[in-house]
Amino acid sequence: MASETSQMLDCLRHIRSSLQDLQRILIDDSLGDQTTPELLETARRLMQQIVPAHWVTAVGPSAPPDNYPLHLWIKTMVQRYYYIEKVLNLGREKVPAYWLGAFFNPLILLCILKQDAMTRNVQKTGNFEPFTLKVDFTNREKEHIRDPPAEGIFAYGLFMWGCEWEKNASLELHDSPPKSPIPSPLPLTHVTAVPLSEAPCTSPVDQPKGPYLYLCPCYGSIREKGQILMHVTINSIEVVPNRWALRGLFCTMRPF
Repeated sequence: MASETSQMLDCLRHIRSSLQDLQRILIDDSLGDQTTPELLETARRLMQQIVPAHWVTAVGPSAPPDNYPLHLWIKTMVQRYYYIEKVLNLGREKVPAYWLGAFFNPLILLCILKQDAMTRNVQKTGNFEPFTLKVDFTNREKEHIRDPPAEGIFAYGLFMWGCEWEKNASLELHDSPPKSPIPSPLPLTHVTAVPLSEAPCTSPVDQPKGPYLYLCPCYGSIREKGQILMHVTINSIEVVPNRWALRGLFCTMRPF
C-alpha cells in the first residue's frame, strides 16, 4: 500500500500544482507570453469542461480517459484517494471487500494473495507447488459484507464487455448480446489462490455435456489489454467456451 499511497499523492501534487499556477496567473492578470503553453492548454480545456491531457498522463494507464466528463473524472480520482486511505488505515487483512479498480497496480495485491497461499501450502505440506487465481461470482451484495472471507478476498467493481450480465440465482452467463457499448457491471466476486493442479477444467473435450466453464480474461482497463491480471470463471449450461472466445468476451476492473 505504500507504493499506491505514494503514487496517488504524486498525482494529486501534480494536479494541485497546475491549478495553483493557473490561479496565480489569473490573480496577477499575467496571461500571455509569461504563461507556458501547457498552462494555457490547461486553462482552455478546463473552461470547456475537458480533462487536461497532462493530468491523465500523470495518473497513468489507470486514469479515466480524457474524454470523460470533467466532474466524473475528478469524482473518480477523489473516490480512489479515499478508498486507498481507507485500506491503509484498516490494514490489508481487515478489508471486507476490495475495489480493485481503485489501485494503480492491482496486480501487486493479486500476487501477494498467491504468495501467501503458496507459503501456507509449503508450511502445511512441505511441498512447493505453483498456484493460480480462481475468481467466482457470488450472490452477496457489497453493502452487506462486514468481514473478509476465510480464504482469499472479495472483490467488486468488475465490468464485462461483449455480453449482457443478468443476475440470476445460478450465477450463469447466458449468450445475450450487449444492448449498448457500455460495459455490464458484475456482481461481487470471490478471489482465491488454488494449486494449479486444482484449477477448474475448461477444455470442451473434458466437458462434453456441460456445464461449461470459460476463463474470461480480466484487464485493468481497455487501454491495458496487453496484460491479463486474472481470469474470471464463467459458468454456462449450454454455451461452449469457444463461443465466448469468438464473441470477444473480456472483463475489466474499471468501466473504461
